[in-house]
Amino acid sequence: MNRLVRPLLGLFVVVVLFLLEAAFVSQLAFGQIGLGSSITATPAVPSLGNTAPGQTASAPRTPANSGGATRFSSASPGSLSGSLDLAPNRGNPNLTVALASTSQGGGALVLSPSVESFGYIVLGSSRSADITLSNIGTASVTVSGYTSTSSWFSLSGISFPLTLSPGQSTIFTVTATPQTASVVDAYIYFANDGSTPSLPLHVGAGGGAGTLVSADASVAFGTVIEGQNSALQETVSNTGKYPVVVSQVSVSGSGFSLTPVSVPFTLAVGESAVFSLGFAPTTNGTFSGALVLASNATNPAFSIPLAGTGVAPPGTLVLTPTVESFGYIVLGSSRSVNVTLSNAGATNVTVSGYTSTSPWFTISGITFPLTLAGGESVTFALTATPDAVTAVDGHIYLANNGVTPSLPLHVGAGGGAGTLVSSSGGLNFGTLVDGQTVTLQETISNTGKYPVTISKASVGGAGFGLAAMSLPVTIQAGQSALLGVTFAPVSAGSLGGALNLTSNATNSVFSIPLAGVGQAPSGTLSLSPTIESFGYVLIGSSRSADITMSNAGTAGVTVSGYTSTSAWFSLSGITVPFTLDPGQSLTFTVNVAPPSVSVVDAYIYFANSGTTPELPLHLGAGGKTPGSLDNSPQIYDFGNVTTGSTANTSATITASGPNVTISSASTTDPEFTITGLTLPLTLADGQSATFQLHFAPTASGATSALVSLLSNAGDSPTSFVVSGIGIAPNQHTVALSWNPSSSGVSGYNVYRGTQSGGPYSQINPVLEGGTFYSDATVQNGKTYYYTVTSVDESGSESIPSNEVKAVVPTS
Repeated sequence: MNRLVRPLLGLFVVVVLFLLEAAFVSQLAFGQIGLGSSITATPAVPSLGNTAPGQTASAPRTPANSGGATRFSSASPGSLSGSLDLAPNRGNPNLTVALASTSQGGGALVLSPSVESFGYIVLGSSRSADITLSNIGTASVTVSGYTSTSSWFSLSGISFPLTLSPGQSTIFTVTATPQTASVVDAYIYFANDGSTPSLPLHVGAGGGAGTLVSADASVAFGTVIEGQNSALQETVSNTGKYPVVVSQVSVSGSGFSLTPVSVPFTLAVGESAVFSLGFAPTTNGTFSGALVLASNATNPAFSIPLAGTGVAPPGTLVLTPTVESFGYIVLGSSRSVNVTLSNAGATNVTVSGYTSTSPWFTISGITFPLTLAGGESVTFALTATPDAVTAVDGHIYLANNGVTPSLPLHVGAGGGAGTLVSSSGGLNFGTLVDGQTVTLQETISNTGKYPVTISKASVGGAGFGLAAMSLPVTIQAGQSALLGVTFAPVSAGSLGGALNLTSNATNSVFSIPLAGVGQAPSGTLSLSPTIESFGYVLIGSSRSADITMSNAGTAGVTVSGYTSTSAWFSLSGITVPFTLDPGQSLTFTVNVAPPSVSVVDAYIYFANSGTTPELPLHLGAGGKTPGSLDNSPQIYDFGNVTTGSTANTSATITASGPNVTISSASTTDPEFTITGLTLPLTLADGQSATFQLHFAPTASGATSALVSLLSNAGDSPTSFVVSGIGIAPNQHTVALSWNPSSSGVSGYNVYRGTQSGGPYSQINPVLEGGTFYSDATVQNGKTYYYTVTSVDESGSESIPSNEVKAVVPTS
């Protein structure tokens, strides 16, 4: 390999070791070489020629001199010279060869980096690196192409020919793709017209493949019953020096299976993979197959033999269910379920007996020994009988000559007793009248860890009873139940008893105290309302109110009569004597008729046989004389009123005497209305009220009506006579005229708006030929604004004229 020699103190020395075998030359000429480049010359060349500064010129070794080659590198412009000393060989004396070259300026290419090592790359994959090619010379350089000493290396991102100006660079990509398991040290040469015509890029890479080995030389499943599946695992490792990429994993052979794996996957050096294999023979006999891994390893089609033998199945017993949990069972009781035993095999199976891991669990309904043919079944009873407060998890094993000689039945149960408590500690019914019945509910809770079943409930004590319930009742642990108890006293006085519960709880006879008081029945009358205030009532008139009397007691009550402390009040709707049974009611009427101007506070007492012998009804009322309303004048004439409009006038009323309250106002004709009165309206003596009367005729002609005010005045109602004549409104028109246009026109357009300055709308349907227009579409009471434009023979319209205003009368 050529060796470049660095310049030293402006000069250069080239050392070449070789053996002289024949003739030699006295001078090597390198010619002209660009700065930063090198050239090689052989001893047959008479001179070294011109060499650029910083370049190296060399002479290759030939058979003539057997001494190798001499390289020259130029470092600065100008003519350079030197000598090559040749060591003596084969008896020849030291030889000196003169060196001469002339260096010159120009383009100079450099690579960064100039050496790229890709390291080891797994076969079948690639690795890339970016390289920068730069022109550091003083002239443009054209790269015509490249050559590589190895097919492992390729270029991308660069096109040829490529010209780089001074200072210009380009980046391209070098990709290494190993083809064998070896190491390659190579060069890529870039042909160019610069200082280094064959610019070298030193590249290196290694390619290799791992090696797959299995933990077992073969996988043997042994003997497997037809229809059953045997599962094994096999480990495959990479024992090579390079990663292995597994692209496919498959299994061959009837009956063999492979749990699917995701491919491709990579095994690093020393790494392993585990494969799950299955063997499920469908017939008798010996089976073979293979687990095959396709990869880029040295053994790319790695195969592991598989073997197994299928045998005919014996009888197979199956239990349904295979697990039975009885839950908690109260001590002293049992629980049973049915279990089915079936022969799912092809041959007979004989069951010789059973064993149980706990005496809690027994089997009945089956006799041993029992033989079941293929497909035959039998059902037996499995019973759990706990004998302690605990939980048992056990098995029953059925001994047989089938596939499972000791067929297991998983069983479990718990035994125990709960504890009953009451929410109140006792029920107190209070005081009840003889003959009445009250039901109260008691909450019974199970505070133990096991269910409690109440099998019997009874009540002791006179007057106490048990509400309807369905027994037995089971209360789960932590749960509650409601039990109803009745009390119907048959005598007066305090009574006591107990609710007795019989159960399988720890307190198997549980008692809850009962208490109540009996009372003799009695009647109790009440009034609604108990007080009735009639307010002031006009002398000579009356006012009434309804009163309800009820018996809220437990016995009938007879009302024998009643008395009143004032003659103002009387009763109707009631006849004495009368009797009200318990819960019965009677509604009657109280009337008041004041004979004088005063206020009376009085009572009516009802004599009765109940708990309130003199039942009082509190009454109050006042008498007053009626007031009057003065409505002078009493006649109002509105005269002529245009239909669609409204005429208004005011009217006044004045009260005299006691306060007068006006409750309503009405008219006999809807064309006449009243406003200004907020009803009801109360006027004191001498007080007046002013309101408005309105006439809004809807048709022409004379009409009249009566306006009435209803009040509590003695002369109510107070009336007014109103009249008026409806007349039709006048129809107005607006007449417009304007000066004729000074130029020839085809006609005029008339525009109208409702506000000054517009907007305006055209109102003439066709052009007006004259200089006047009559607008008959106006409305009474409205104001309008008009403008006029002229239109010539071509249809062009002039600007609007001045605006005029027209005010239409209201009638």
